[in-house]
Amino acid sequence: MHLTKGSWEGEVRLNGKSVSYVSAFLSDQEEWTPEKLKANEGKSFMGSIIHGLGFTLSEEEAQGMIASDSKNAEVLFPYLNGKDLSSHPEQQASRWVINFFDWSEERAKQYAEPFSKVLKEVKPGRQLRKPNGDYKLRRPLPEKWWIYAEKRPALYHAIGRGDSFESHPAGWESLERVDSVICFAQVSKTKYPALVENRSVFDQKLVVIQVDDPAIYPQLLSHVHYFWVWSRGSSMKNDPVYTPSDVFCTFPFLKSQDTEKLQGLALDYDATRASICMTGNIGLTQLYNRFHDEQDVSDAMTQLRDAHKRIDEEVIKLYGWSDIELEYGYNEFPWLPDSDQVRYCFSDPARKEILRRLSRLNSDRYEEEVSAGLHKKNQPKANAAPKKKSPAKRPRAQAAANDSAPLQQVAEPAAQYDMLGGAEEPAPQQGNSWGTNAIDQILAWLEAHPGAQSQQAILTGSGASPEDWADAIAELIRDGDVIEDQGRYRAAS
Repeated sequence: MHLTKGSWEGEVRLNGKSVSYVSAFLSDQEEWTPEKLKANEGKSFMGSIIHGLGFTLSEEEAQGMIASDSKNAEVLFPYLNGKDLSSHPEQQASRWVINFFDWSEERAKQYAEPFSKVLKEVKPGRQLRKPNGDYKLRRPLPEKWWIYAEKRPALYHAIGRGDSFESHPAGWESLERVDSVICFAQVSKTKYPALVENRSVFDQKLVVIQVDDPAIYPQLLSHVHYFWVWSRGSSMKNDPVYTPSDVFCTFPFLKSQDTEKLQGLALDYDATRASICMTGNIGLTQLYNRFHDEQDVSDAMTQLRDAHKRIDEEVIKLYGWSDIELEYGYNEFPWLPDSDQVRYCFSDPARKEILRRLSRLNSDRYEEEVSAGLHKKNQPKANAAPKKKSPAKRPRAQAAANDSAPLQQVAEPAAQYDMLGGAEEPAPQQGNSWGTNAIDQILAWLEAHPGAQSQQAILTGSGASPEDWADAIAELIRDGDVIEDQGRYRAAS
């Protein structure tokens, strides 16, 4: 790759041909940059950031604590992470975790054995100090060492498990607990979701999607969405990163009500996939390596490929795009990493056309929402917060809690969650979805986009004011929230 500063006056070539323009979808046509849709708000979330290995324990240890005092079951949960989702045949957690939600220290102490473990194994690391005596970690991590760095209350309320928290958004009682949720491993070449039981604490490396429509899951399974992830998400090394705000929130889902067949196809697909994983004792990563390997001609894998093809064809049919020549089979995608350039799916020309149509559909949906008054076009940026703002009072961006928006299904919360405490007084509605000031916007965006990022990428993505960059990044680095490496920046957690 070669970069140039300023306008390019030379020849522009794409796939060996001279063109006048190259779009984000690697086509020679100008494209709409997809916008976040209000219809998708409050449904996709990042998992919890526990910030302390002392919270975790084996299932045997957890069951032992429960056996000694049944009340401990209220704070002990399976702890599902990205590795479990990708490698376990049944996508089950390999560890358990202690969770004191947003409770006070006094309430947490009522669970003696779990609290003792956290006291011994988490508190010392949370309260490390610098040579000058200040805490190394940002506030309130040292002061509230018994609870997670990011509790994700919006996530657990949205999936019907908010009753364990002490602070709640208005109307939360109406949110019923769902039996299962959709999960993606955030950083993985295997960008296929799984339905998992709604009983775990979900790790920060998982994207969790609320299942309020059974037709959403097969759409996320389809290669229509798979290539949307590649085109809209960020990347870490050679793996795509599923960033909910850029991927899920912009995806124009089907509006068709005739999805009964599609839902049935997904059930059949899941049953076939589960059988292969259990029989071979393999996880999703190994399974999809075999799925795209044309040398694997086993009956089970052939059946799975046929099932996936039927899902793709039905999704495209419901969009009304049956005129697209899919050329389904083992197709080559030269822009993918060398070891993964052959995929069993529709062809690259079909991919480009599908992405163009999805982009146009996003534009249509967005304009409909604008016309309905759901977006404020050309809204001036809010003034930055005072540069001397105390980190102790710094509110956490809601986008960092759910990476999309406050709960869509309930009324506007009467109080806004802070990062680790309960609720605080309502804050003025300003800033953007990443936060109300440059510090919050930069940190929330970095936590949602793993890996080292350039200053320009951070400013463009977060919407933070360039004028506030120097002071904001200096404070974040000083507080240990952000790490700088050779002029690039990444979140410390």
